[in-house]
Amino acid sequence: MKIDSKQIRIKLKSYYEKAFSYFIPIFVKEGLHSNFFSITVLVLCSICAILLFADGVGQAGLAGILAAASDIMGSMVAEKRDDKESRRALVDSITDLYSEIIFYTGIAVFFIQAEKAYFAIFAYLCLVGSLMTVFIMVRARQFGYDVAHGFIHRPERFAIISLGMFFGPYGLAVASILIAIVANYTASRMIWDIWFTD
Repeated sequence: MKIDSKQIRIKLKSYYEKAFSYFIPIFVKEGLHSNFFSITVLVLCSICAILLFADGVGQAGLAGILAAASDIMGSMVAEKRDDKESRRALVDSITDLYSEIIFYTGIAVFFIQAEKAYFAIFAYLCLVGSLMTVFIMVRARQFGYDVAHGFIHRPERFAIISLGMFFGPYGLAVASILIAIVANYTASRMIWDIWFTD
């Protein structure tokens, strides 16, 4: 049975619109752009990593959830404002990548400090899968291929792993393993779809 990632994304988008419908018009009215939210996500991911360094895994989970929510709202504001300025979009994409690098590095260091270095491998695989998904999507579009980006994007990855943090090191480990599998499956599936595109 093939998972229809586009339908899942449509349903998630509908849910997000209902959840944040009150806030988005206010942000747009106040003149906020997607860059504000990208920087907010970067700051929250940095706080998350620092808390993980200090063994505050539960507090780090809260910072991660807020980062996921900010990421979602940033995308909705960008869509509402129809932000198409290349410079603004470029800054967003670079900031987003730094956010993911910091987020997963924090998790890896946490596991190493907790003497569970074998779980740090999955944090590394999460990062590889996430970055490769973005890289493949961008390069595919440059060569004229339209590939699905999977049903779990960066906000969902942040949210799932952050929820795992509330259950301690092993909850974080389970969430990291799940995202490592899904992210790398998505990247592999994108390569497969490109290769067998007629």
